[in-house]
Amino acid sequence: MKLQVETFIQEFENESPFIEVQTSGSTGIPKRMMVEKQCIRRSALRTLSALDLHPGAVALICLPVKYIAGKMMVVRALVGSMRIEAVTPASNPLLEFDESKLGAQTLLAVTPHQLAEIINNPASLRIFQKISHVIIGGGAIPTNVEAKAATLPHSMAIYATYGMTETLSHIALRRVNGPVRQDYFSPLEGVQISKGADGCLVLSDSLTTSEPLRTNDLVEILPNGGFRILGRRDNVISSGGIKLQLETLEQQLAAKIPADFMLTYINDDHLGQALTMLYVGNSTAEKLRQLCADTVGRYEVPKHFLRVGALPTTETGKPARNSAHQLAEELAHFSYLST
Repeated sequence: MKLQVETFIQEFENESPFIEVQTSGSTGIPKRMMVEKQCIRRSALRTLSALDLHPGAVALICLPVKYIAGKMMVVRALVGSMRIEAVTPASNPLLEFDESKLGAQTLLAVTPHQLAEIINNPASLRIFQKISHVIIGGGAIPTNVEAKAATLPHSMAIYATYGMTETLSHIALRRVNGPVRQDYFSPLEGVQISKGADGCLVLSDSLTTSEPLRTNDLVEILPNGGFRILGRRDNVISSGGIKLQLETLEQQLAAKIPADFMLTYINDDHLGQALTMLYVGNSTAEKLRQLCADTVGRYEVPKHFLRVGALPTTETGKPARNSAHQLAEELAHFSYLST
């Protein structure tokens, strides 16, 4: 990990005005793009200002530097005169971390999965509670995980972030804990938002982009200028003519389902797309079906329940939706052939 950080620093400080970044591929094929280093610097400085981080703070880096989230942590450290502490990316990056390396101010960036692993382990939770600033990106935080995070000491400033590779990391923050916790995102300075005709977020950022960016994220824009993400437009399926938003359903079921799970679909001659749950663990399909029926509407209960060894994710820990669909199709086909 230390070598990766050093290699990226050399690349960022060379004479080229551009640097290559790569998308994670959570909903499609990963792609590479060239971005201006001055835009990356501006994004980093804006985050440091928004979080009120000072020179001498610690940047605790536990995300792959291959992707924008890890790269931005390094750049924040460089432009903010922060001390870098690099940890090998892992589900729980704090288990082997020497807490004496924390500073009076420490910035940690994690994925929702990493957050869950950290706060569900007493040893890592003890270290975690000594970190002053935490930003969480890469997807929605499960309801039960956020509920735990909301109870953590107010001395910690824990934020969910909204952004993507194209926006050079986050362009909005949502406070998760403390007396000022929010259920909506607040755009950062220089970011303007609107809703397109398709119901998706359109954003302009005077610091990092020259043209408006049309996203695939369905959005609710609030009178106070904040916004809520309702899910991705490309994660809506049509089952028997009824539109189902996969992420919204996952959020509703998260507190009830006693297993790690992901919703996807398999193609169906009658329904078009049949809602399908992939899950890990020893629960039975019958138990899961009943829990779903007790929680959501009749047409929102999955038609199929498929046990898997692990849920498909990208290298950065995001749900890999295309892979989930392909896996569901393969498992369903195997099941049909076996009966």
